[in-house]
Amino acid sequence: MEPFAFSLPTNLIMGKERYDEVGEHCAKLGKKVLLHYGGGSIKKNGVYDRVVASLKAAGVEFVELGGVKPNPRIELVREGVELCKKEGVDMILAVGGGSVIDSGKGIAVGALSDVDIWDYYCGKVVADKALPVGVVLTIPAAGSECSPVTVVTKMDTHDKRSFHNDLIIPRFAIVAPDVFTSLPKNQIANATIDVISHTLERFFSDSTGVTLMDRFCVATVENAMQQGLYLYDHPDDVDVWADFALTATVAQNGFLGQGRVEDWGTHGIGHEMSSFYDMAHGASLAIATPAWMRYVSKEKPARFVQFAREIMHIYVQDEQRAIEMAIKDFEAFCHRLGLATTLTEAGIPDADIKEMAKSVVKYRSRGQFKVLNEADCLAIYELAL
Repeated sequence: MEPFAFSLPTNLIMGKERYDEVGEHCAKLGKKVLLHYGGGSIKKNGVYDRVVASLKAAGVEFVELGGVKPNPRIELVREGVELCKKEGVDMILAVGGGSVIDSGKGIAVGALSDVDIWDYYCGKVVADKALPVGVVLTIPAAGSECSPVTVVTKMDTHDKRSFHNDLIIPRFAIVAPDVFTSLPKNQIANATIDVISHTLERFFSDSTGVTLMDRFCVATVENAMQQGLYLYDHPDDVDVWADFALTATVAQNGFLGQGRVEDWGTHGIGHEMSSFYDMAHGASLAIATPAWMRYVSKEKPARFVQFAREIMHIYVQDEQRAIEMAIKDFEAFCHRLGLATTLTEAGIPDADIKEMAKSVVKYRSRGQFKVLNEADCLAIYELAL
């Protein structure tokens, strides 16, 4: 087991209609809030009105910035930074899913900095201060509501970059499962794969003495698979949504990675599909995961046999056959959720895989379980065609 120190500073507030409490939580952290959200779904489902009413009742001033897209753009983060400086904002309230939260985290850092926020994502600068961030979660998937990570995209250069910093871990996150019942099928599918992938990035590790965390990883993937399929056909089940949301949080709040070296190679491969073709994050992972597995399992089969037997319940004795059967079953699972598992299925048979492979390792190598260089990335993209 690797040495570790773990704390979870986010106040996780779970329950139906608890977004009505957001004002009192914001009032403890600031006097003027940036209300940050996406394309307007919160105005259709009533969450916006309830949040605004709660802020007003608590005497919290606010300014608004909507328009966050999937694969959040650095340009909007910069706009938010300038708005916060101009308006004297002292807290960020992100009402949305992972994209909105990630955008808000970037704004929280940039609002207290004279350096261009993109430099933080490129690793040129490390944040030493940030505005507090609060969350009202509307899409359970990314786990960003409890994580120290922010990911944004610079579309003109096909860059999708992240940075980690404990300063951007949200101070509170309100998770009201009644909000999730209006999510469309494609978002349920993408959310499910995202949760699974976050867990597998921890599961695939060479660290030893982590049997307990292995079992937590197995249970988290199984839960996500079972609940994702159920919710895809039964989106009105609030109780299952609550359990799925907690599964998503556990998958990305850092707990499952304690005592082990995490991988994150699959995310590196998937991020380039998103930045080159504006593909949804979960959709890119449905393509990247089987290709990465087929490539890496040839070199390091033992962990994939464990994946086949403990997660996918494949018990044939021939290990290579078990691995391939498990990967095919995972692809079949993605197909049941309406997701493509190859670039051709996704309508991109002529994807620029050479440029994507270069971009994956533009700033650093990717992966820890298997460290990926440009040639490795190209081979994985070839398998993904």
